[in-house]
Amino acid sequence: MSLPPATLSLDLDDAWTYMRAAGRPGWEATRSVVPEVCARLLAMLDRHGLRLTLFVIAADLEHPDRVAAIRPFVERGHEIGCHSWHHEPTFAALQPERMREEVLRAADLIEARLGVRPKGFRAPGFAWSPRLPAILREGGFHYDGSPLPTFLGPLCRAYYFFHSKMSKAEREQRKAMYGGIKDAFQSLRPSRYPGAPELWSLPVTTIPLLRTPFHTSYVVWLSRFSRGLASFYLRLGLGLCRLRGVAPSYLLHSLDFVGNGEHRDLDFFPGMDVAWARKEAILEDTLTALRARFTVLPMGEYLAPGRGIAARAAS
Repeated sequence: MSLPPATLSLDLDDAWTYMRAAGRPGWEATRSVVPEVCARLLAMLDRHGLRLTLFVIAADLEHPDRVAAIRPFVERGHEIGCHSWHHEPTFAALQPERMREEVLRAADLIEARLGVRPKGFRAPGFAWSPRLPAILREGGFHYDGSPLPTFLGPLCRAYYFFHSKMSKAEREQRKAMYGGIKDAFQSLRPSRYPGAPELWSLPVTTIPLLRTPFHTSYVVWLSRFSRGLASFYLRLGLGLCRLRGVAPSYLLHSLDFVGNGEHRDLDFFPGMDVAWARKEAILEDTLTALRARFTVLPMGEYLAPGRGIAARAAS
């Protein structure tokens, strides 16, 4: 019997995005983590025989070393998605024309530098905007991976603000980061946008019933207290997805691939007190658990006619 589908993606956020979003000085000159993250990620995916969707920030493609680090993903058949142009922390508050630039110009540069036109988009900080679907339709996108259905969004935002150096005005501009309480009641399953049947919404999966995030950053954070608890939490999430018939859209982040002491500017970020050896073991365990329970696909492939959700709907 074939395994049910799941999708796997990584948001390729560079060091400067974390520092800028938190209001940290010196973000313009901080060292990039993209080459290191890409090398570690690609080696791990090759070992497990998996392909994913890599959400790329277009501004990073203005640097040849980062283009060289990302290009092998295209050559190995991974999907390239768009994670905006400048990863604006205030994305949801942008004026319509500015938001169009962040999405459409980013897609143009990704196509120019990597030779593929992205069909998927994910907003910075899961900061969805009601203006976004029309812009995605204009750009020929197939799906939006921005929603995060969890009630923990405001708590995550409050934690982020507490550890930042932002003014009250800057925090107000970022109030859509990680979503709100009402987002917890969104469906965990893919759905077509009303009035835009060609455009899918594919949320980042949270644990069914509990609606708490269980992507790797949270598993890593739990491992600081107990490796056993972290492993149980991951398997609880995957098990409830199987039980409830939810195809998990599982998320990785760049800093899952950067260990304690490897980038001092990022020591403030949750999980950056965990050594790379432990993160690597957690990632290996995560990919093994996913493969054992699901057929893992890039997001665009899951939504493509004849594959994933489309094939299941037709059967």
